[in-house]
Amino acid sequence: MTFVLQLPPFLAMVNSLINILDLRSHSELSPMLGTQVYIFLTLIS
Repeated sequence: MTFVLQLPPFLAMVNSLINILDLRSHSELSPMLGTQVYIFLTLIS
């Protein structure tokens, strides 16, 4: 995902934390949260 390199450090760190949560938890909440963050980052960029 090359878009992470174009984000400010804080947003990149948040995205990394979301990825860690997705790896740790296989519940239905994590993919939804990751999708919402991705949409949010797409809207503000």
